[in-house]
This record gives sequence, structure tokens and C-alpha cells, in this order.
Amino acid sequence: MPQNLRFRRNKEDLRDRSSSYGWYHILPVICIASFFFYLQARYLHLAAFPFTDEGVYAEAGRLMLEGLAPHKDFPLWHLPLLPLYSGIVLKLTGNMYWVRLLFLALNCFAVVPFYLTCKKLRDNSSAAILAILFYLTFHELMFQDFRFLAIRQMANNFLIVFFYLGVCQKQWKWKPIVQALLFGLSVLLFLPNLLNFSFLALAMSYSEESRVQRSRELKKYFYSVF
Repeated sequence: MPQNLRFRRNKEDLRDRSSSYGWYHILPVICIASFFFYLQARYLHLAAFPFTDEGVYAEAGRLMLEGLAPHKDFPLWHLPLLPLYSGIVLKLTGNMYWVRLLFLALNCFAVVPFYLTCKKLRDNSSAAILAILFYLTFHELMFQDFRFLAIRQMANNFLIVFFYLGVCQKQWKWKPIVQALLFGLSVLLFLPNLLNFSFLALAMSYSEESRVQRSRELKKYFYSVF
């Protein structure tokens, strides 16, 4: 067997083993996310908080599905994406519980890309596990944002995936398009995220080694986000 072919096969074997090893280490994260999802979902039907904006979102979503335009045909103090999500799920299921359940699943399982990003940055599984545990047990998320429809929490999920793509999927050819889509959806939820995404893109660009690479990365983010 030629030497270069043997070297190529050994390199591919190492890559395959590394990939399977990495996916094996995601299983504990999925188990942790599933455990927290189960705990929250088990008592989700008892969650009731009279001062949330869920009713506003649901009614605004219903009006939008009837053809009315927010800010024009009826007043709405928020951007339209979360009300539209609420209206669509309510129309399909007829129950706010299913709207909350799907929202809760998105919140809990967003820790998978969050874990992969932390592990990539520090190459430390234990620290990454600790990071997602801090995230899942943060009191404001546990008692409010995970269980009730919250604009900032859904926008945060888009931010996590944006961060994951910028750190872990740098060479993926669809990365700029997906990041631009995530940015647009997040801004349609919460306008101040324009600033959050800008700072995050700047921070990821400055992680590059040389000034030329940083400049090239900044241009990519500028074209994909703006």
C-alpha cells in the first residue's frame, strides 16, 4: 500500500473515532436536558402566573392569522414573531399547554449546542457540563422564562445557536445564511438583540489569530448579519 494512501486512511480513521467519541459525550447532556424538561413538563399544567403577557401574545397571534396587521390594525407593544408562533400553535392544538410545552422543549434542549460551544472553547467536558447546569438552574429561567412564553428566552435560544455556528461550524458552507436567518428571527422577537448579536460577532472575530483573519471574519459577519 502506498505510504500517502496509508497516511490518508489513518487520518480518516482518527477523524471517525474522534467524531464518534464526541457524539458519545453528548449523551449525558441530552440526558440532563431531558431530565430538566421532564421535571418542568410534569408540573407545567399547574404553572399559572397572572401577570405574564401570554394572553396578549395569544390574542395578537389570533388576530394576525385572521389577516390583521400588528401596529396598524391593532396595538401591539412587542415585535410580531412570538405572537405569531403562539397563534399558530393555538390554532393547531387549541390549548395554551401545548404552546408552552414546545417552548419549554426549545429552552431545555438549547443546552446541547451551548455545551458543544463551551467544550470547543475550553476543551473541558466537566466545565461545559457545569456551565449548562448553571444555565438550567438559573432561578429566573426555572420559575419564569422556561415555563411561560418569554420574548427574551426565545431570542436567547437563537443567540446560542448563532454562537455555536460561529465557534463549532466555521467551515460549514451554509453557516452565513443560517446565522443571518437566526439574527433576523431574533431581532423580530426583541429589537435590542441587534446590539447583542453585534457584540457577539465582534468577540468571535477577535478570537482569530491574525489581524487579516479578524478583518475577514468581521466582513463575513457584517454581510451575513447586516
